[in-house]
Amino acid sequence: MATSLQRAWLRNRGGDTPIDLQVADSFWSRFVGLMFRRALGIGCGLLLKRCSSVHTAWMRFSIDVLYLDQQGVILGVRHGLKPWRASAITTQERRGSAGPVDVLELPAGTARQLQIGSGDRLILAPQASGITASAVPMRQRGAAMVEFAVVGPLLILIGLASVQYGLIYNAKNVINHASFMGARAGAMANAKIETVRTSYIRAMVPLYGGGRNAQEIAASLARATQDFALHSRIELLNPTRESFDDWHDPRLQTVLNTNGKRVIPNRHLARNLGDRAALVALGNNRDVQNVSGSLVKNRSGQSLADANMLKIRVTHGYQPSVPLMGMIYTKFLKWMDTGQDAFATALLNQGRIPVVSHVMVQMHTDAIEGSNISAPGMGNNGQPQDPGPPPQTTEPPPRCVTMGCSDVPEPTDPGGGGDDGTGECTTSDCPSCPIRPSDVNLPSDILFEFNQAELLPAGKQELDRVIEQAKAAARDGQSFDGLTVIGHTDQLGSDAVNDPLSRRRAQAVADYLRNNGFPGQNIQVEGRGSRDPVVQMSSCANLTGSAQQDCLAPNRRVVLKFPGAQ
Repeated sequence: MATSLQRAWLRNRGGDTPIDLQVADSFWSRFVGLMFRRALGIGCGLLLKRCSSVHTAWMRFSIDVLYLDQQGVILGVRHGLKPWRASAITTQERRGSAGPVDVLELPAGTARQLQIGSGDRLILAPQASGITASAVPMRQRGAAMVEFAVVGPLLILIGLASVQYGLIYNAKNVINHASFMGARAGAMANAKIETVRTSYIRAMVPLYGGGRNAQEIAASLARATQDFALHSRIELLNPTRESFDDWHDPRLQTVLNTNGKRVIPNRHLARNLGDRAALVALGNNRDVQNVSGSLVKNRSGQSLADANMLKIRVTHGYQPSVPLMGMIYTKFLKWMDTGQDAFATALLNQGRIPVVSHVMVQMHTDAIEGSNISAPGMGNNGQPQDPGPPPQTTEPPPRCVTMGCSDVPEPTDPGGGGDDGTGECTTSDCPSCPIRPSDVNLPSDILFEFNQAELLPAGKQELDRVIEQAKAAARDGQSFDGLTVIGHTDQLGSDAVNDPLSRRRAQAVADYLRNNGFPGQNIQVEGRGSRDPVVQMSSCANLTGSAQQDCLAPNRRVVLKFPGAQ
């Protein structure tokens, strides 16, 4: 910055005091001033030319401020102006002078120590005395610069924070919607966590770019799948293990062919809720208590209606995208983190923001036991503390709760149904939907480098997740014997290259599963090359190089096909 050095004297009734003067006479030198300096030396000063106001934003120390007219006469003094303050000469101090005003900044306490006040004078060295009033250009008003220097950085930070908050708000809306779609799918598929996860990932596609055609949507789905595997979690909070202890129906284990997994009945739910004998017959716990009109069992502290509520919790690791704000948000959340959730703490350490969504929906199918948490109820296995009677009222509940609605008629039993005309299915040929494992599609770009068949660390991590899920399902009676691992490639290259590559990739996956505890025998390997594409070559024909590879990415995959999968 253009700052010149001069010798000067401060003159008062006690005589002249020499100072080493730095003169800031350009826009940039006046703007920077003393910002970011550690100190201003004793016997030194900074003269700001043509400046009638100053600020101390971004400064580390206090200063004395002297306002001077064109002849160097002191018009006003400010003692000990602290950092992050602003000051300007007043109309009264100008004393009718309309010319430029200069500002002398000195170390705090200098003015009092030298007994400098209004009417004293700054004398410049002789070589600088040739500057006259006629040679001095019109002063530049500094109020806007003061406001910008003080408020500008803060406004920029607030603006960036607002943009990042808006993006997080949008992501939260998408995550909430995806969580609902996952829970809705689970309610229709026997509370199967794999179905919840698949539907959730599909609904997250808009957050990962969406698409205007099948290829773009497939690419966004692949990104969502990869990110979910590394930075997201879905937990099944209800029904709990204790819900199955209290309400499982052994008859449905045979009807639904669950391989020993327990089942909470949803069929004939309304009838069962009013039939005490039917409720007592369910589960291992025969003790049914009447709690505020609901028949509740001890281990779960739930009624059958409660056990038929599907509740999930989704923790999504959102990646901040606005510069600087991601660090600020995660630093603040780390400070707030209690450390009770290791997964959320790990996300924060990775620079991601844990976004949590809870969803509860009514089950529409019989819930089959899976990866359910344990949450004992009723005072931990049947020793509740009586909270006292609930509030009593003699008023009937309102029949109409919305504006403009009409009275709703009482529901009536339509009658019929079942094999005996009573609406209840009692024979072994009742319709059912057997639960079978679903095929697993693993993008090759997660598992392998392009045109390679050696597993990547991210691919091993994804296979570890598959193995752990299979182990949990095997403990519940699910069989994984006869798994077929099928490798696929894109259409780039000849069949002579693609067929062996797809088989080597499938073999690498199968070997990893065998060597790391996958609970299944007789794992078969198959390489189909590029014969079963998801994306046709014609859709990517107008692209070249890496763009064409990205377009064909959905074709590069390894499929885990379970026996009997739909």
